[in-house]
Amino acid sequence: MVEPSLSDGADLAYLLEEQETRLCEQRLYNFLICAWEILEPGTALELNWHYLYLCDELQRAIADVANGITKTQDIIVNVPPRTLKTTIVSVILNAWTWLQWPHLRFLTASYADNLSIEASWNTRRLIQSEWYQDRWADKYGLMGDQNVKNFYSNDNGGYRISTSVGGAATGRGGDVIIVDDPQSAEEAESESSRARVISWWGKTMYPRLNDQRIGLRIVIQQRLHENDLTGYLLRTQPKSYRHINLPAEAAADVKPPRLRERYEGGLLFPSRFGREQLDDARRRLSSYVYEGQYNQRPAPEEGGLFKRWYWGYWRPKGMDLPPVQTKMPDGRVYTHALVDLPEECDDKVVAWDMSFKGTAGSDRVVGDVWAQYGASAFLLDEMCGTMEFLKAKDSVVELYERHQDASAVLIEDTANGPAIINTLDDVLPCLIPVKAVGSKTARATDSSKAMSVLARAEAGNLYLPHPAIAPWVEDYVAEFAVFPKGAHDDRIDATVYAVRRLTEITLPGAFSA
Repeated sequence: MVEPSLSDGADLAYLLEEQETRLCEQRLYNFLICAWEILEPGTALELNWHYLYLCDELQRAIADVANGITKTQDIIVNVPPRTLKTTIVSVILNAWTWLQWPHLRFLTASYADNLSIEASWNTRRLIQSEWYQDRWADKYGLMGDQNVKNFYSNDNGGYRISTSVGGAATGRGGDVIIVDDPQSAEEAESESSRARVISWWGKTMYPRLNDQRIGLRIVIQQRLHENDLTGYLLRTQPKSYRHINLPAEAAADVKPPRLRERYEGGLLFPSRFGREQLDDARRRLSSYVYEGQYNQRPAPEEGGLFKRWYWGYWRPKGMDLPPVQTKMPDGRVYTHALVDLPEECDDKVVAWDMSFKGTAGSDRVVGDVWAQYGASAFLLDEMCGTMEFLKAKDSVVELYERHQDASAVLIEDTANGPAIINTLDDVLPCLIPVKAVGSKTARATDSSKAMSVLARAEAGNLYLPHPAIAPWVEDYVAEFAVFPKGAHDDRIDATVYAVRRLTEITLPGAFSA
C-alpha cells in the first residue's frame, strides 16, 4: 500500500481529518474541542482544566453503562454559570456516546420545556452537521419518522426524549437520565415548588432507568437552596451519588477534595472568573444568589441574614469554659462575647413551632425556652426533633415542667398547633396561641418594628448556651446562618415568638403596628 504524500494538500487534509476522527472517538474532551466550532461558530473556546475532568468522569460512567458494569453511584454536578455545564452534559455527551454505542437511550429534562428542547435541538443539530456526518455517517442514522426536537431516535435503537420538570411521564425508560437545572432561581424560594421538584424526581424520573443496577442518573445544577434537589439527594441518599462540586472560589467543600490543588490562586477558572469579575458579581448580586450560583452554597459561609458572629454566649456562673470563636470571611478570627448567666431573670417564655408528622423528611417540632435579663435575651433550653402527636404533646408538658417559672407557653395556632392547643388547654394554664402573620422571613426581620429579632441579634443582645454545655447550639447557629435557604427553619419561628414576646414586655409597643 502506498502511503499518501504529505506534499499533496488534499492528502494532508485527509490525514488530519482521520486523526481528528480517531481522537474524537477516543475521548469526549477531544470531541468537545472539535465540536465547539459547530455549536458556537466564531466564538473561541476558552479552555480550563475542569472541562477535561468532567469529560473524563462522564466518559467513564457512560462506558460502564454500555458495558453492563454494575454502578456504584449516580452523579451530581454543581458548577458556576458559564462554565459549559449544559454544553458538556446535555449536548455533546449524547452525540459522542452514539459514536460508540448508538443503542443507548437518553431521557433529559430541565425546569422548563424550552431549555430542555434547546439542549436536545443543539445535540441533533450537531449530529446532522456536515462535520459530524462526514466522519460518522456510517455509525448510525436518525430515523425520519421520529426526528422532532423533543424526541428523535436512530436506526440502532437509541433515542433522546426531552421533557420538563413536572411534565407528563413519557412511558419510556432510558439508559441515561440527565436533569439539567431542575429548578429556576425564582421558584427555589417556594417550599411547594421545591417539594414539587423532589416529588417529580422520585415518582417520574428516578424509576425510569431501563436497568436500575446499570443505568446512570446525572443531576447538574447551581445550588439554590439547602433543600433543592441536590441538597435533598445528598441529605437522604449520600452514598448513592458521586458529588462533583466545583465552586468558583476554593473552599473546604470542593469535591472531590483533591481538586482544590487544581485551583489557581484559589480560583476555579481565573481567566474567566478572576477576582475582579467575581467581586463585580458579588456587588451586583445578593449574597445568597452569589454564593449559590458561583460558590455552590445555598447561603454565605459566614451566614446570610443572621451572621454567625451575631450571637453572644453564656456559661453557668463560675464555670471555666474556653472562648467561642468564628472565622470571619477575611480570615480573621472573631471571639464572641461570653458572659455568666445572671441569677434572676425578668421574664421567661417557652415557644413552640409544631409539626408532628413523625417522618424523617418532615419539619421538626421545636420548643425553645428564652429568658429576659435587662436588655438581653438568653436561650436556656431546647427540645427539637421529628415527633408524632403524642410525643409532641408530652414534650410540651415536659419542657414546661423543667421551666415552671415561665410566664407563657406559646404555640403557633396554625398547621398542627391547634391540635396540641386543644389537648393541653386545660393542662397548661399559661398556654397562649400565637397567630403567624406574614412570611417567616418577614416575622424575623420586619424592619418596620422597633426591635426585630434580627435587629436584636445584630445588636449583640441574644445569647446562646456555650457549645460545651449544649452541643445542639452548633446546629441552631447553622440553621439561622442559612435562613431562609435552609432545609429546616423550625427554630426561626420558635425563637421569633419567644423573643418578640419578651421584647414587647420589656419595651411595650415595640411590635405594635
